[in-house]
Amino acid sequence: MHSAVLQNKKYIAFAKRYAVDVISLNSLDRGVDAKDPKAGTYEAEAPDGTPQELMFNWPNLTYDQMMGLYKSPASRFNTTGRTPATIIVDPFKLESMQLLVGGQSAKGLIEAVAEARKKLIDEHGPGIDRQTLDDADSACTEALGKARVGDFEDALESIEKARKKAGEVPEIVGARFDEAHDRVIEMAARALAKIRELAKTDRDAARKDLVTLQRNLDGTGLEEDAQKLSGELRN
Repeated sequence: MHSAVLQNKKYIAFAKRYAVDVISLNSLDRGVDAKDPKAGTYEAEAPDGTPQELMFNWPNLTYDQMMGLYKSPASRFNTTGRTPATIIVDPFKLESMQLLVGGQSAKGLIEAVAEARKKLIDEHGPGIDRQTLDDADSACTEALGKARVGDFEDALESIEKARKKAGEVPEIVGARFDEAHDRVIEMAARALAKIRELAKTDRDAARKDLVTLQRNLDGTGLEEDAQKLSGELRN
């Protein structure tokens, strides 16, 4: 299933537009404990610049995220007790629409998902266009990139500009913008805390860094705290 479907270029392109894949792997913890190469990780940076380890075989997912999926309600859909099993789930009712036991081909799974999608559209309408989600994610990633180099004001403006451009969007899209906004504020708060810590050993350097930071804090809600620290460093 891993190589035949999840690493199949046609399925990847199809799933990017029409599916949300949730994997529930029941032996990953044992593989990690045994140092199985298939459970290996590599170092990378999160969008906010913090270090993280991602899974080789499930890029962009951490071990904790993989285990979280296993412990989620996803596992309950496999009522056969056999693996592998692929279940197409109605996202509105959270009920199984089709259960496929054993290995599957990319072509067969694409056909099964397409059939289920037609039924869901007939019942609920076309739903959210995936491009809308992609645009929101791209805007948020770009904003976090700006925040990583200290452009907090510009980052927040980018998020609000993207939110305005998106117009009326479902809650799931708005939540992406909200999360990115909160992460920018957190990053700005960490930058201010770092300067406060630096002031204990090098007040001149702290004053210099604070001047630069204050130019980029508008809209973060930290302006008053920064001004207060500036006063303390002048005394």
